Amino acid sequence: MTIFFTSDTHFNHINIMKYCNRPFSSIEEMNETIIQNWNSKVKPGDSIYHLGDVGWGNTIDILKRLNGTKFLV
Repeated sequence: MTIFFTSDTHFNHINIMKYCNRPFSSIEEMNETIIQNWNSKVKPGDSIYHLGDVGWGNTIDILKRLNGTKFLV
């Protein structure tokens, strides 16, 4: 088991692409890329502490797709 710490994923936050120069053409592309990158590193038995700014609006369906036991701080 590995423990990870992260923050500021900003799922579903369209303006974050502009504010932070994220190189995506759509929210869907950004969300899917973050999900794929997350799941390529975090395994189902890992723990991950998310330290804030998870997303904008309803992100429950996205969180369900992410590997690991998530602790939202």
